[in-house]
Amino acid sequence: MACVETLESEKVETQPQKTPQIARMIDRFFALVLDTVALLPIYFLAGCILGVWFGVYYSKPFQMHFELYGGPFFLYLFVLTGIWVIYCAISEASFRKTIGKSIVGIEIWPAGSLPFSAEQAWRRNLLRPVDAIGFYLLGFLVANSSRRKQTIGDKVADTVVCRKEQLNRAKAVWIGVAFFASGIILNVIFGLLAVPASR
Repeated sequence: MACVETLESEKVETQPQKTPQIARMIDRFFALVLDTVALLPIYFLAGCILGVWFGVYYSKPFQMHFELYGGPFFLYLFVLTGIWVIYCAISEASFRKTIGKSIVGIEIWPAGSLPFSAEQAWRRNLLRPVDAIGFYLLGFLVANSSRRKQTIGDKVADTVVCRKEQLNRAKAVWIGVAFFASGIILNVIFGLLAVPASR
């Protein structure tokens, strides 16, 4: 089953059920912000690891620091993109939503009549870096010009983002807090075990 805007031919068939509506762009923006916050400790940990290998890294009690320049810095950006894509793809392939989407109350739906598949989740997220050009300006402009608010990734994957009012948002918040806290704990463990780069 897809959003009401996407299955005109099945209106009679799905009328008894409450079919989700296309998500607003503001909801998608807030979901993006929440997911970014949840991933911040992982992003920082990746920077610390690369700092030990390629740059400058030091750790003091309650303070960790890394510096990356030139090639290692661009490698860091590539790693951050990879983390973002993998996180979103796995979350959406498994649950049709990320932590941020769960809290906001939106999820991924197929735009056609076929069931949603993990392949669609990976396709839409592998194109996420393209949608993210200009701090998601490209994705926003493409989605805003689409009747079904589809980004480039959505169009290729044949998906739409819909509102799902019955999601357990309180549970999603706790999952998000636990995810963030786990990242902090990993950073603390790394800070205790890592050998700072000598300069």
